[in-house]
Amino acid sequence: MHLFAGVASLTVLFAGPALAKPGAEDGTDRTAYYGDINPFYGDLDPFYGDINPFYGDINPFYGDISPFWGDIGPFWGDINPFYGDISAFWGDIGPFYGDLGPFWGDIGPFWGDMGPFWGDINAFWGDIGPFDGGTEADYQQVLSDLNAMLAQSEAVWGEVVEADTGLSFWNGFAQDVFAKHGIDLTDASSLEDLDAADRSAFFMDWYDGLMAFSGADRVDHWMAAANWSPALTQIQGSGDDVRIGLLDASVHGHDDLTDNLIYAGGYDSQTGGHGAGVISLLVSEHDGEGVMGIAPNADVAAYSPFDETGTAGWDDIRLGIYNLLQQKSTIINMSLGVSGWTLNQEWSGIFSDKVIKKMDRVIFVKAAGNDGIQQTVDLDWDFRNDPNLLIVGSVGPSGEISSFSNTPGEACLLDNGICHEENKLKYRFLVAPGEMILVADGEGGLVRRSGTSFAAPLVTGAIALLHDRWPWLSRYPKESAGIILQSARDLGEPGVDGVYGWGMLDIEASQSPLNFNRLYWYENVPKYKKNGELHKYKLKRKRATQIRNPSESEREAWEADGMYFYAFEYIGDTWRDFAIPLSTQLIGQTAKIRGEDERFQHYLYERMIDWMDGFSFSDVTTHTAPIARGQDWRFEMSIANRSPFEDYSESALPFQTGFSLEQPETGLALKFGYGEGAMALSGQEGFGLFSDYDVSTGGANPVLGLASGGAYAGGSYGLGEKATLSFGMTETQNDRFYVAPWSNEELPLIEGLEDYKASAINFGMDYALTGRASFGVAYTQLQENSGLLGIQGLGSLAMDKGGVTDAATFSGGYQLTDTVNLSASVTVGRTRAGSLADNVLSVADGGLTSTAFGVAAAKTGLFGESDRVRLSMAQPLQVSSGQLEYTSVQVVDRQTGEIGVVTETFDIGGQNRDYVFEALYAAPVMDGRGEISAFSQAETRSRGSTDVTVGARFGIGF
Repeated sequence: MHLFAGVASLTVLFAGPALAKPGAEDGTDRTAYYGDINPFYGDLDPFYGDINPFYGDINPFYGDISPFWGDIGPFWGDINPFYGDISAFWGDIGPFYGDLGPFWGDIGPFWGDMGPFWGDINAFWGDIGPFDGGTEADYQQVLSDLNAMLAQSEAVWGEVVEADTGLSFWNGFAQDVFAKHGIDLTDASSLEDLDAADRSAFFMDWYDGLMAFSGADRVDHWMAAANWSPALTQIQGSGDDVRIGLLDASVHGHDDLTDNLIYAGGYDSQTGGHGAGVISLLVSEHDGEGVMGIAPNADVAAYSPFDETGTAGWDDIRLGIYNLLQQKSTIINMSLGVSGWTLNQEWSGIFSDKVIKKMDRVIFVKAAGNDGIQQTVDLDWDFRNDPNLLIVGSVGPSGEISSFSNTPGEACLLDNGICHEENKLKYRFLVAPGEMILVADGEGGLVRRSGTSFAAPLVTGAIALLHDRWPWLSRYPKESAGIILQSARDLGEPGVDGVYGWGMLDIEASQSPLNFNRLYWYENVPKYKKNGELHKYKLKRKRATQIRNPSESEREAWEADGMYFYAFEYIGDTWRDFAIPLSTQLIGQTAKIRGEDERFQHYLYERMIDWMDGFSFSDVTTHTAPIARGQDWRFEMSIANRSPFEDYSESALPFQTGFSLEQPETGLALKFGYGEGAMALSGQEGFGLFSDYDVSTGGANPVLGLASGGAYAGGSYGLGEKATLSFGMTETQNDRFYVAPWSNEELPLIEGLEDYKASAINFGMDYALTGRASFGVAYTQLQENSGLLGIQGLGSLAMDKGGVTDAATFSGGYQLTDTVNLSASVTVGRTRAGSLADNVLSVADGGLTSTAFGVAAAKTGLFGESDRVRLSMAQPLQVSSGQLEYTSVQVVDRQTGEIGVVTETFDIGGQNRDYVFEALYAAPVMDGRGEISAFSQAETRSRGSTDVTVGARFGIGF
């Protein structure tokens, strides 16, 4: 069996310095160790798969060119990080480019306009012929558009081209590009023979050629797709002290690349510049001269197993890996493969070699191959010597699997003939951009190439950044590989599948916590105190979920105080640490952490904030601003939307407003305001919707909700780490008016209905049982002045004397898994007539017993990483037992006609209950700038009816 490099384009090379060829020259007796070696393996074409980027059959890439150029978004992404705000993308641009100045600021807008303009030209050009046979007028229009494109380009680039070449824009650049593609701007017939591939190749040359005059490194489409920027490499480290092994063709023609080589062995075979292209994606300097490597400061030990025929045998592969391991490589990139296989059986023998198997602290990154096949053959695998192996396929700019990329299918690595699900090849597979990647050509220039060979080094570079940021991870290859796989962005069918494996490489995500729910922090807890000094500290581990869903005042305090969160993530047998900013003031700033300079990263801030909001659904949007701040206290104001259920209220403000006074050191917090007092004073975890506290739909202390809507005041006080006491009062007055939608006129809801007035006091205690479980209990007393449990009447049935309800609420929350949270609340109330028992309609002795409950389950990451769903069921407040008394004047003696006062009793409790079921789903779109959401609600009433409501919403922020 023979192996060869999967390069995607031919390049003419010049001879480079000879490297040591394995054999007697370097002192290795290959025959004695590996058997008879035959360097000639037949006529095997190393350029298998017809994926020539310009002249072959490249319909899979260019057939639907719009995902790449028509819709400029996938290529440029958010243009600002690349060209608008240059500092955000390049980091500190000064050390690299000096005064780049005004010209660079023009490049972004230029391509922002040119991309769509070319898309229109290309679309019109492509329609000529297939639909109307093409006319001279059509091609004249294309010529006119191309001349306009030429003029726009010259306006921006003309001076730069002239300064660099000493020639005009036409003579120094444009003339050669048009001539290369056979386009004569004076002859419309020259346009007739250019197909989709030719047209796109022309524009790629136009882009690459102009960017050669920019004086800066090239921005390529794979960067946004793999979620990488040079700023990330500069912040997280550039591969210092990381050694990458490169099993590939020799590297020549680029001083920038050979500067990183600390070892070069094997044959002196360049194989079309394949090795130079691969290594350029790994270690090219960020120096303004072309390709940018992911880990430009990493050392590379290279070994070429390819002989003069461009092929390699298994003995050459074995020797190459052995030599790279001897050079202490911790990652080995293998952009080579066997035609017809995603993974060949022979690899098990390589990894089980008596020398190689001892080097277990290495990650192997292998290209999947370019035959466009799905592997169907299972492999016998030696799990006693199971390597840390990642296999990388290719996707195009649209995110679709490349037509040439091999895939794992459902093929399995058999353990003594048995296939276990977790041993399927797809669990070691992921994809990365591999089409039309700009790489070094092996001759000192640049070329665009396609193939899984150029997807693999992107994964290898991502691992190098991991080992630079957390050096000890190099001793944990299994955990390192797991981070890359688990941080991949899911593509194709949900979960790990046979086409995309784990999904798309996401470099930023691999540098972030895999799951914020699994983060911990440590507190120093003293065992005892002596002479005022604390002794024998012990570390107490606490879960990050304890700071989830912070209040607006807490967030404002973090922002104002410049707080950050130092957290640990445990992965397998090791861990990673993160300094996560909780204040935008820290972004880009540097602090001494772990004795080293640490620059705080914006993406960690954004991911942390998104996670904090992940579990809870809330229809309250609150904005908070500080008013005053002392050394140990802060005073803030907040404003929020009102409940949408309150569509009638003459006196109520159309918004909520509140004030808070906090002393973080003592744990004392006071709050007062006007609005939804039940939510402000209770705020049970998992119940963040107005409807959760509404008497007709919710089960989270609806007794307190009956007095919600007016002024409120309260506070809380922390008792140690786990317990918090709370207290407060709230009131409401509803004048029962509503605003007519056709006239904006306030009209009475029901003629003659009195204003509803109620007030309540509330005392509670919350206790954190464990890091996952919490429990709360509260006492509420509700005083209604003109109703009974929210019900009012007219005339003789008016409840103008009210009643008093004493209620106990028990609540709890439990984090079932890292992504699933459960919440529950039960309220039991007893209502009495109170001192105003002489009402015509009043509560009988013994009072009324009422109950309500609600349960909710929330999950993040249902179909994607950031979507969320909430399922809930509630029994709204309902009287379960008790009697009402109706007092009236009646004839008490039918014989005499005597009139007297008669009191009758009515049982109002019952077994039939109302229930409300609700499902909510929300998913961020447009990189978090928008959200799509859907809801469904079913209300089953005791009278036997069921009402169902469904709806959806799309929102976008500006």
